[in-house]
Amino acid sequence: MQRTELEAVARELRTELEGARINKVHQPEETLLILRFWTGRKNLDLLIQAGSEPRIHLTSQKFPNPQRPPRFCQLLRARLGRLSAVRLVPGDRLLRLEFQDASQAPAVLLVSLRGTLANVLYLNAEGKIIDALRRDGNRALGFGLLGSRIDEMQKQLEQIDVNIPSPKGKSDPSLEGVPGPSAAIEAGTGGDRGQSGGQGRELERAANRHRKKLLRRLQSIEADRLRCEGGERRRELGDLLLAQMYKVKKGMESVVLDDYYSESAEPVEVELRPDLSPAQNAERYFKLSGKAQRGLAHVERRSTEAREELDWLDAVLHSLQEAEGPMELLPIREELIEAGVYKEPRAMAQRPRQETPAGLRETRAPSGARILFGRNNRANDYLSRVLAKSGDHWFHAKGVPGCHLVLKSADPTQEDLLFAASLAAGYSRARNEGRAEVMVADPAHIRKPKGSRPGAVTVSVFRSLLVAPRRLEDEH
Repeated sequence: MQRTELEAVARELRTELEGARINKVHQPEETLLILRFWTGRKNLDLLIQAGSEPRIHLTSQKFPNPQRPPRFCQLLRARLGRLSAVRLVPGDRLLRLEFQDASQAPAVLLVSLRGTLANVLYLNAEGKIIDALRRDGNRALGFGLLGSRIDEMQKQLEQIDVNIPSPKGKSDPSLEGVPGPSAAIEAGTGGDRGQSGGQGRELERAANRHRKKLLRRLQSIEADRLRCEGGERRRELGDLLLAQMYKVKKGMESVVLDDYYSESAEPVEVELRPDLSPAQNAERYFKLSGKAQRGLAHVERRSTEAREELDWLDAVLHSLQEAEGPMELLPIREELIEAGVYKEPRAMAQRPRQETPAGLRETRAPSGARILFGRNNRANDYLSRVLAKSGDHWFHAKGVPGCHLVLKSADPTQEDLLFAASLAAGYSRARNEGRAEVMVADPAHIRKPKGSRPGAVTVSVFRSLLVAPRRLEDEH
């Protein structure tokens, strides 16, 4: 967050929040705070992000919360009351939010937006640092926050009594024409960056790291396949040894045999173990053949599992690109956590499970029939398993990750079918293609394999429509 942005937001907070009372405090992520204020007329949510993209601004987004509030969140709930002043430290990205608690005693939240040193400190009436949002080492309690030791830092804090400067001359051109600096900053960060320094990108990085591991695993599996593919030839060599045993004597290191399996009928040289008898050498080739065949079956199973996991991960990455806002990221994060791809901080691990997963969307076909579609694997799963009924029409772009879409009509018009198919293509990986093939099926022919991941289905009967992809935003 730039200094000019911080100055603009500080002026906005002073206008909107000074005198307002804290209503709720939430900590959706390890480095994210949401303070809800009641102004006497309305509720306003203040977002404070102390992660890799530090910022502070009013927000309209909704955030999922852990079932049990983390320690720092509990402290703020108990101590913060009315906001009495918003002060900006001159020449620095430090904001001082001054409160009164229930007993009218002063308390301070010192918000640092200085890159890797971003943090939120809680100070009591004496200016003593009681706790911090980030406690990773001494820095978390203020050490190094201002480039000084805690005792030196305290002297600087005591001197902070600077009002927010009024704008002089023209305002920041990047904020002109925007309904408030907070709205401009929130629009600039994008819906998937509302949490933990860009929770969407954090999940995407975890998914891509796992994807690279899967690709390396597939390379290793293919190498194992090459080693196992000689199993049938080893069986043939064992047969040749048995059929021409008279040519073999113990102590030989190799023998030239007529190759009945070769189309050219050219002789083949067969390696032997000199310490084994002719029969034992033949048996050795049969055992090597059996081992290779068993190994090949294991390779095929591992390859199938890895490719299915890769398909699932591609669907997750597509869901992350489609997610709009923190609530739609929640089911994707849960899915990655359960799969062991993403590890959530211990303090944030307990969250309420959504009965209906976020990411379900609804629109209308040209005839007015309802259309439902999912924006992530869990929403797709819920739609296809629970909401879709026999007689509805189910759509999915063929061969690429994308939404499951259901047209709630047993007898749709051709226009409705083409419209629904085009949306299914538009909310898939084929969205930028000129034409995309979309499967259309009755939900009665959709099955979820036992033990499969969210969103995975098999379709036994379907027909295809070739359509141009479209999205709802294209209609406006």
